[in-house]
Amino acid sequence: MGLGVTGGLVAESVIGGVTSVAGGGKFQNGAVTAAFGYLFNACGHRGCWTTNEERALVDKGDFLGYYTKACEGGDQYACFAYGVASSENPGPGVTLRRALFDHGYSPDQISSLVKTTIPTDLARDYAPYLPQSEDQARFPLATDIAQFHWNEFAKYVLPSSTFGGTPFGRNGPLVLKGLWCGDTCR
Repeated sequence: MGLGVTGGLVAESVIGGVTSVAGGGKFQNGAVTAAFGYLFNACGHRGCWTTNEERALVDKGDFLGYYTKACEGGDQYACFAYGVASSENPGPGVTLRRALFDHGYSPDQISSLVKTTIPTDLARDYAPYLPQSEDQARFPLATDIAQFHWNEFAKYVLPSSTFGGTPFGRNGPLVLKGLWCGDTCR
């Protein structure tokens, strides 16, 4: 029985993390490197774009609906963003909450920012960044996605390292075709 993309991603991440620790490195660094390598190998070759239905969801502020539809279309970044925004992948949200708390935000402010404001803003940055038609489909760049996050964090006087920054660094390499958008991309 195959693991599927999600199961394979988890398995490769764990193996990469354990291998990194065995070699004297950090689990997180090995896991991230392995995960991105796996996604690159699992992704398709057509690119991503924002559909009219997805655009309407973003316009309504329905970031979970948007990420769901984009993920169903094969956009691997949208799948990951859904996990973070829905708290299925709670790590980044916990890190963000801690950073906001350390900067003096109240619990009510933190809750609103983490559950609604920041995920909505990030979806509103990402959706128009992608082409708006299939014939212009392209793959997003990790450095651009990281920049959306850095810009959002800066609004709240948070450092670019919030969420652990990006494995690509501020001046890191461009993401190769296929890293974010899966083989079922529209």
